[in-house]
Amino acid sequence: MTSNAKHRVRAIVTFVTLLGTLLLLPTVAVAQQRSRPPAAPLDGDELRRAASAAESKKRGDELLSAKRFEEALAEYEQSYRLSANPALHYNRGRVLQFLARYPEALKAIQRFDADAPPELKARVPGLPGLIEDLRRLVSTVDVRCAVPGARIVVEKRVLATTPLDGPLVVNAGAVVIEVFAEGYFPFHRALTLPGGGTTTLDVRLASRDTMGYLVVTSTVAGARVKVGGKSIGTVPTEVALPKGGYPVLVEHEGYEPLTTQVVLASGERRDLSIPLQKTRPLVSRWWFWASIGAIAVTTAVVTGVVISRTERDPPTGDFSPGQIRF
Repeated sequence: MTSNAKHRVRAIVTFVTLLGTLLLLPTVAVAQQRSRPPAAPLDGDELRRAASAAESKKRGDELLSAKRFEEALAEYEQSYRLSANPALHYNRGRVLQFLARYPEALKAIQRFDADAPPELKARVPGLPGLIEDLRRLVSTVDVRCAVPGARIVVEKRVLATTPLDGPLVVNAGAVVIEVFAEGYFPFHRALTLPGGGTTTLDVRLASRDTMGYLVVTSTVAGARVKVGGKSIGTVPTEVALPKGGYPVLVEHEGYEPLTTQVVLASGERRDLSIPLQKTRPLVSRWWFWASIGAIAVTTAVVTGVVISRTERDPPTGDFSPGQIRF
């Protein structure tokens, strides 16, 4: 189970426990407002706005009970636009938490903490703990990009456009961050963001007018890649290069290294998939047995020579002792 899935399960359990509180908060706030003497009587437009806000809030409660969370969120936001009731920040925050939109949930709950009167906040058990839990579910990313007008996309959602006013707050955990700009190759990076932490991401976009773009993948995860003799990381990896030809080496322990050649043109994106084969045992290689055969032949020849020299019949000589004369 992924971390986001675990957070969703936890959010469901919390919703079931606190559903009564979610539905009561706006009602309590309205009751408190009515208990105070109004500064002036409401005119017709104000009365209609209040009635519309109450109706949107009621529909939101019904949709929340039916677990139609996106629709409930829309109704709560409409109710807040009409009434500015701070209690609705809490409802929005809890719905956003269930939808795993943790940065927005944290912002809504913090807004409730800042705007709601003390007597209303007292009706929410564990509010400080909830805020701390949400802080652990988000991470800050300081994206640095010199190209103006670039769109920053996190998990398929456009979050900002450069230049940025400040760091981005996103869900912690495994994310994919992409940056797009006209006339440049897209930037793509997979990251694991720490909960409650900050990550700096330097984005250098490559111009299509002067550079080519090489993306290297492999059948073996974690294989190392060198382009032109320089390491560019492990697969999947990518690099922007001036136009020209480059040797590409992909290697991994336990696999045969593979080298190929790639030629890039300006504005070209080349996707290169490298299949690696497992290193074969020594005994399966032809040259191993050829070497063994050569060694065997050499050994046999040497052995034959030695035998021929050591196992010959003893010589008889050219004369017998009886024929020697002094």
